[in-house]
Amino acid sequence: MELTPQTTLRNYLLVALLELEGTAHKQAVLTRMNERFGKRFTDVDWLPQDSNGEPKWQNQTAWERNTMVAEGLLERYVAGVTVRGVWTLTDAGRTAARHASRRT
Repeated sequence: MELTPQTTLRNYLLVALLELEGTAHKQAVLTRMNERFGKRFTDVDWLPQDSNGEPKWQNQTAWERNTMVAEGLLERYVAGVTVRGVWTLTDAGRTAARHASRRT
């Protein structure tokens, strides 16, 4: 069995953030993803990440979040302007989230 593909995690992340009104702390997003999609994760997804002990799907989601920031789907952290650990959809991210919600 393999890890859930990054594209799938991206869709789950987008849907979770949309359901959380477009912005939420990382842990709230991961909790929503688990509530909605946790049964779809593979056994490998639930194995602990060597570097920090968190489930692999959570670690992979955080990496996907970085990619989504670079692509303009999520807001970038800006010291003194935004709150560290809060993930927020951009306008482009909201559009992508609406499309993802129809597919998942």
